[in-house]
Amino acid sequence: MQRRGRRCSTRSWVRAPLGRASRSFRSISARITPSTSTASRATTASVPSSPREGSSCRRGRLDDPTDADTIGGLANSKNELALALIREQGVEAYEGSIRYVNAVRAAGLGCAVVSASANAREVLEAAGIAHLFDERLDGIDAERMQLKGKPAPDTFLAAARTLWVFPAEAAVFENALAGVSAARAGSFGYVVGVDRVGRAQALRRHGADIVVSDLAELLRSR
Repeated sequence: MQRRGRRCSTRSWVRAPLGRASRSFRSISARITPSTSTASRATTASVPSSPREGSSCRRGRLDDPTDADTIGGLANSKNELALALIREQGVEAYEGSIRYVNAVRAAGLGCAVVSASANAREVLEAAGIAHLFDERLDGIDAERMQLKGKPAPDTFLAAARTLWVFPAEAAVFENALAGVSAARAGSFGYVVGVDRVGRAQALRRHGADIVVSDLAELLRSR
């Protein structure tokens, strides 16, 4: 459910297109962000991401407790608030995206979700769509595997390997400019930009082969 412009973005997809390539790999990346969303919407907290003006805050550790006066503690506190809102208010998925993923699965094509968020599992489960994806590569995996973030193609390439597909046989679906650039840098067979905020031209400049406002448009074009 969307609140005050904050969304949970499930953002990128890779597929062996229903009309273009021989196989399909779709990735929807989920993360808490005030950006557009490919597949789901959620309420997130508006929490300060930096110390108050005039105060000092040491970096600390990634596992600092939420009451620690460190950047790590502040980040963990913000993350707990976001997770609480996801559990309490849930996540509403875009109907067109669900229809599209179901069509992909019905065609026997593999699906993976790619996310920079450590909360990807919680977001997908709250939206009721975790079962639609064969593989998930999230921020926790990326850190463990020491993968670079977008616009580097590392996470997309790693997800494609989990599905045993070559990049040239796969398509990426993205609503972020950096994500589109990452897909193009990874030499994926087809890049679909999803535009919900009026930046279609920018998505094309960054490498999208086609831009749609909803994934259901791709079903109508079959």
